[in-house]
Amino acid sequence: HGELFTWITCLQRQSKDKALPAHAIESLKVWKDLPRLSLADIRDMADAVEEFKYRHELEVSVQMKKQHYTDNIRTILLDRHHEEIRFDVILDDIVAMSRSDAGADEFLLEVVNVMDNVIEVGIEQSQYDISSRTLMVMSLLLSDIAQMMDVTQEEQMLLDHVSHDYAIDHDIDHDIDILRASSSTTEARLDAFQKIKSYRNSLVFHGEKYQSSASSPPSYPRAWIKCASVLEKAGLAFISTCVTVSTSGCQKYTQRTLPPAPVDTWVIASAPARVDLAGGWSDTPPVSYEYGGTVTGIAVKVDGKNPLSARCRQVSGSRGIVLRTEGRDLDENLLSHTEVTLRTLGDLSDFQNPIAECALLKCALVFFELVPMDTIIIKEDENIDLQPYINKFCGSPRQDVGLEIVCTSRLPRGSGMGTSSILGGCILAAIGRCIGVFDAEKADDDYLIEAVLTLEQLLSTGGGWQDQVMGLVEGLKTGTSDAHAIPLKTGVNRIPIQENVQKELDERLILAYTGQTRLAKDILQNVLRRWARRSPDIVSTVQNLVSGATSAAQAVTEGDLDKLGDCINSYWTYKKIMAGEDSGVEPPVVKALLEELTKRNEIVGGSLCGAGGGGFMILLASAGTSGAEVERLAKSELNGVIPDLALFTWHECSVSDQGLTVTLDQ
Repeated sequence: HGELFTWITCLQRQSKDKALPAHAIESLKVWKDLPRLSLADIRDMADAVEEFKYRHELEVSVQMKKQHYTDNIRTILLDRHHEEIRFDVILDDIVAMSRSDAGADEFLLEVVNVMDNVIEVGIEQSQYDISSRTLMVMSLLLSDIAQMMDVTQEEQMLLDHVSHDYAIDHDIDHDIDILRASSSTTEARLDAFQKIKSYRNSLVFHGEKYQSSASSPPSYPRAWIKCASVLEKAGLAFISTCVTVSTSGCQKYTQRTLPPAPVDTWVIASAPARVDLAGGWSDTPPVSYEYGGTVTGIAVKVDGKNPLSARCRQVSGSRGIVLRTEGRDLDENLLSHTEVTLRTLGDLSDFQNPIAECALLKCALVFFELVPMDTIIIKEDENIDLQPYINKFCGSPRQDVGLEIVCTSRLPRGSGMGTSSILGGCILAAIGRCIGVFDAEKADDDYLIEAVLTLEQLLSTGGGWQDQVMGLVEGLKTGTSDAHAIPLKTGVNRIPIQENVQKELDERLILAYTGQTRLAKDILQNVLRRWARRSPDIVSTVQNLVSGATSAAQAVTEGDLDKLGDCINSYWTYKKIMAGEDSGVEPPVVKALLEELTKRNEIVGGSLCGAGGGGFMILLASAGTSGAEVERLAKSELNGVIPDLALFTWHECSVSDQGLTVTLDQ
């Protein structure tokens, strides 16, 4: 019937003084010749009983479908199904209801109430993984709704006022800290979640705080996005709880098992970097404990050196704690450094801020309970003197003693080679031996690996366990974590490499630093959001990552390095899927170099290390070609062909037969 209305389309598109074209005139004539019915005629032709019956059945059908949708959400979340939760039904309902007099939020509130109940059940049963995913899903839902809205300047100003008003009433970050703290009771967590709910409802659902107000805040994007951010932080707090939850918190790492190192003696811990060969992202909480993780990788020296270290010593006749972070090149030239001195409780208050000065070192001190974490979080008197705590920490109750801790990276920031996690292991090893808590070289693998994972969760950078497994444990190995094991349980399987295979691997591997840095947390957040949705492509990719790790280990065991190259290539493809198309995970220069070297048969495999987006690239040269030859080709023939390739620096890469080492040096 489209031709019947051609004349209307023509009238809309052309000026009024212009005559209709012939086909439009014909369309108008056909339309005029059609029989007409009045509303009374239509009424008499209709079967009112059948019409009302149809409408009733339609309404019942819609309600049944909505009930099925909410029941399905509850089942997926409570039973931990790896199924996608789609929001189409909710978003379509909001659009449809907004066009009528019905409340557009009614069905949305039903769904949110179901999710609230699931979160509470998870808290009550200590199934924090369920609460975590549900909060992440709710956050994504609010974000998707925000994308449907328009905002005016007036609404924006009102939101700023409302948000500020509410922030005075309640410190929402404190409630999130309660969700995270291992010492929190079930009742405390439930109470904290109730306050988070009230915050959400008051801002986007016109909750009790504003019911008596003359003007409730309108629904517009920034309010929903702000709430989504809070819910996501709450979800991430529960992820941390799933990794670190324990009745004793970090206390198992603080029991003295040997005498402290002599005063004024440096304890030096050093370690290689790591190269992930397959399986990365499956080690990242919550994927690592919701699905289970398997990663294969190697500890490597860069240009023949261990690039990461930390040292710690007690200083006689001193007070306070001196923290220092150093950035050096592989020739030991100092490139940058930061130094802070801790004297009061307030000096530790920013230990969970990843960009604070010496944050990793501060976090390590909190990990070892220099001061109980709850004391810092509750924010008691920030001017309290740290010295009594330091003396007790160092086992010197009668005499003041200082502490000095230095961590050094000889790799660029954002290298993708596990720098922060492996440095965390070095720092814990150096401090632990210095104060007599543990000897990392004699400790069980799982002990130190779990300790570093706990440290990273304290720092709020998230991240998985593969960095410390691959860097702190020597050679080739496969790391694993169990599905639905709370707290997270990891394992390490060392895999011997035949001498001739390792020699060939050392010759064919090469590292290229792209000159671009990135903070893995940026890509990490995107992956966690995509995993929470459980879209089919993400679930299948995680399955492929896990199976690919087993294949990579088998390839090295069999001495088939070309097969290892295939595994690395597939792994790079999976990394890009996990991060998403718009994540920036593959810079153009990286894509161009991989394509050119593969086309010339110079390499059989290549990938950016770690999360991608920048940092180091690992390349596996083709059989009969050395890594040094690939470097010469890139420098001599490709520098002028591929933009930004001149920014690359090239480095030797060799398997390290030693992982973490600890020595004493006066």
